[in-house]
Amino acid sequence: VAMMGTITFVVLLCCAVMFIPFELFLQSSKIDSEKFKADGVERQRELINDLVYHDVTTSHVKSLLHSLQATVALNVVDPPRQALDALWPSLETIEKFSPNLNETSPKVRSVVEYRSWLELTTQFTKNSAVPLWAQPHAAWLYVAWHNEQFAGVHLDTNALFKPDDPEVIVFVSDAPGGQHGVSTRMVTRTLNQAGDPVGPPMIMDEYIPTT
Repeated sequence: VAMMGTITFVVLLCCAVMFIPFELFLQSSKIDSEKFKADGVERQRELINDLVYHDVTTSHVKSLLHSLQATVALNVVDPPRQALDALWPSLETIEKFSPNLNETSPKVRSVVEYRSWLELTTQFTKNSAVPLWAQPHAAWLYVAWHNEQFAGVHLDTNALFKPDDPEVIVFVSDAPGGQHGVSTRMVTRTLNQAGDPVGPPMIMDEYIPTT
């Protein structure tokens, strides 16, 4: 019995001697692993901060802003400005060379309507690889006088999105006016890109352009 007890004690002592260093090694490895992981995360965070707050802010963001500025100018700013630049010289020409022509006469309104139709329709390229709705364009171009006369053109945007056969359709509107603040009769004709009528005219009996 004494011999068995001695053997058992020796076995337990050997197991303890082997287990304690192994446990200490595992605890040390766990601590080192957690420290290594924390250091790695911190280094990644520093790298991300450098990329986001230095490289991107100073170069990439500037490049992105310039690209956005160019896109907005191409699609939003330039088309209506070009349309107005095309219409304004016609009015200046009438004023300079026909000073006796009343600026609110039907002839002046006809000039506004023709130049507006011409400019809006020529902003599109029918056989382009770019779909009509994606081509930079102005949607409205018109003149409203103080005496409620009105002349102008606007696009039928639904026609640009037709899936089978998209087309450029414009509404040409004309109102003779009369007195400021008093409604007038406006007639709107529908034309295609070639200037041909599409359907009957639409009539709005009571319209006040300046409101």
